[in-house]
Amino acid sequence: MGPFQPSTSYSDLPEGFSDVVRAAAFPNARLRFWNEDWAKRVGLGTLSVEDKTRYFARFESLPRAQANPLAMRYHGHQFRRYNPDLGDGRGFLFAQCRDLANGRLLDFGTKGSGQTPYSRAGDGRLTLKGAVREALATEMLEALGVSTSKTFCFFETGESLERHDEPSPTRGAVLTRLSHGHIRYGTFQRLAALREQDLMRELVSYSLKEYFDGPKPSSRELASDLSGAAVFFMFEEVVARAAVLAASWMMAGFVHGVLNTDNMNITGRVSITALGVFCRSTIHRSRRPTLIMKVSTATVVNLRPFTGISTSWRRRFIFWLQADKKAFGANGLSWRFVPIRLSFKIDCSKNSPSDWELFRANFATARGGLFRWKTFLSRR
Repeated sequence: MGPFQPSTSYSDLPEGFSDVVRAAAFPNARLRFWNEDWAKRVGLGTLSVEDKTRYFARFESLPRAQANPLAMRYHGHQFRRYNPDLGDGRGFLFAQCRDLANGRLLDFGTKGSGQTPYSRAGDGRLTLKGAVREALATEMLEALGVSTSKTFCFFETGESLERHDEPSPTRGAVLTRLSHGHIRYGTFQRLAALREQDLMRELVSYSLKEYFDGPKPSSRELASDLSGAAVFFMFEEVVARAAVLAASWMMAGFVHGVLNTDNMNITGRVSITALGVFCRSTIHRSRRPTLIMKVSTATVVNLRPFTGISTSWRRRFIFWLQADKKAFGANGLSWRFVPIRLSFKIDCSKNSPSDWELFRANFATARGGLFRWKTFLSRR
């Protein structure tokens, strides 16, 4: 479609939004998945296997892209409790580029790329099982027309990891997502909690410029006031996109397992789709709008001092949710896909070629928009 068009818009922001970090060194990186369609769409479709490993396993800088990986800073509500000790704990913003189809800003964000200042007690790693789950879930959601991050690629790292919630040692992986933004609700929460008004203005200006088509305030206007029409427009867009996300999840039968303000982005996308399931239960599906609305409260609380936003936003959320449920139903999504749960296991002790043949078959099924009930990679 054209040459790679890098951007340094986030790394050009002033200090206070992220920390420079280094990627972990992996003993034996082996490419396990590469998203050919999206590689072509961002101008990286002609990379050799060696270059893929160089950029997305060793994380050497892409041509003309940002110089260093950046661990993004944010706070968040986790399971209804505010946590100020968050941030990118096992990933970072690796690079940014333009979508060659429409000019949108896209981020390359990693998972399992090593420890950062926000890793706390974690090892900064990702299991191969987690990488496979995310690839299948994102392809399924995209096939169903749901706004989602994309799994750009993942490598098996050659490491053995210990986990308390699955048979160990288990195989390690490093994954790269491609998403329209990684600015979380928790990014605003952190600046509000720290009373960083100047950085809040920078973040609002950046978000309006890169993610929302609407009125753009001048730097002079933002320097003097954050209560103008542009900020209120951004708030309405954030809530509307959250409602669209809730409606589309309900129609697809998708249940996100850790829906918190530290992984929900202002562009209406959510990270960590590997911790979600597809299910038949309308009871579980009906809880998603309530949770997303509670998560959206963070934006209201943080922007209210600047906009005078009232609680009427909840009525807007419900209106948009109902409208988009009808739209998804009119497009046939509710009847052409029977939601089912993703369930699979990975052989933790050995590598079998048939495992990856089965992965490719199930991946193709997910991309086609219909994932049948079966156990994935069931041999131990």
